[in-house]
Amino acid sequence: MPDLPEVVYNACLRWQLFAPGNRALVAVSGGPDSVALLHLLAGLRGRLGLAALGVGHLDHFIRGEAAAADAAFVADLAGELGLPLHAGRRDVAAAARAAGQSLEEAAREARYAFLRRAAADHRYDRIVLGHTEDDQAETVLLALIRGSAAAGLSAMAPRSGPLVRPLLGTTRRQVLGFLSDRDLPYRIDETNQDPAYLRNRVRHVLLPLLAEQFNPAIRRTLARTAMILRDEDALLAETTQAFLATAGGHDADGGDYHLDRDRLAAAPPAVQRRAIRAAAAQLLGREVAPLTAANVA
Repeated sequence: MPDLPEVVYNACLRWQLFAPGNRALVAVSGGPDSVALLHLLAGLRGRLGLAALGVGHLDHFIRGEAAAADAAFVADLAGELGLPLHAGRRDVAAAARAAGQSLEEAAREARYAFLRRAAADHRYDRIVLGHTEDDQAETVLLALIRGSAAAGLSAMAPRSGPLVRPLLGTTRRQVLGFLSDRDLPYRIDETNQDPAYLRNRVRHVLLPLLAEQFNPAIRRTLARTAMILRDEDALLAETTQAFLATAGGHDADGGDYHLDRDRLAAAPPAVQRRAIRAAAAQLLGREVAPLTAANVA
C-alpha cells in the first residue's frame, strides 16, 4: 500500500482539489487529523503547485485552559513550518443559546464562518478540512438517524466550492500511523469522548458495534454509499432545475414564486419533493430551504 503522502497526493489529483497557483488555508484544531493534514500539505506543496499555505484556528471558548493550550500548540506548529497563522475566538456557547442551537451546530457554523472570513481577508481560494473516511461514515449514520434525504445521506463531498477534503478517502488509523511513524505531536480534545454528543455515541458505540457484529468494513461501505448517493443527488438536482425552468418562476415583479400545479402533480415524486423545497428557498431568499425531507415526504 502506498504511504499516506502518496495516497493524499493521488486523491488531490483524482478529485481535482487544487489548481496550480492556489492559495490554501488549512483548518487546524490541533487534533490528529488536522495536524497530519497540515504536515502532509506542507510536504506536498511543491508537487501540488500551491502558491501559499496558511493555518486557520478558531478558539470556541468551550474548553477553557485546554482550548488556550490548543491555540498555543497550533501557533507553535505554524511557526515551526514557517506558515502564517490566522487565529480567531468565538464564544460558541453564547451563540448557541442566542440562536437556540445545539453546541455542536453552533460550533460548526462558527468554524466555517471564521474560515470563510479569513480566506476572504487573506486571499485564499481553498479552505482545506481534515475530514477522514471515519468522519464520513459517522456523518452518513447521523443523517440516517435524523431522517435525511439523498442530499443529507451523501454527506461530505471531496470538494464543495472552496472547501476541499484531501483526507476523505483516508482512515483515522492511517492518520494516526502517519503521525506515530514520524513522531509528530498533536492535541487530544477530551470532548470527543463525551457521550452527551450524538456524534460521539455514533463514533464510540454504534460504529464499533456495526463493525464487530455486522460488517468489519462498515466505514468504507458507508463512505462508498455516500459517494454513490452524491452522484445520484447531483443528477436529480440537474433534473429538478430543468423542470423548474419551465414549471416554476417568480411573478413579473419578482415577488411570489409559483409552481405549475398540474405539471408538479405529473412529475416523479423525487422531483416533486425537490421542486417544493426549491420553491420555499426562492420565497425566503435563502440558499438552503427551511423544509426538511419530512416536511415534503
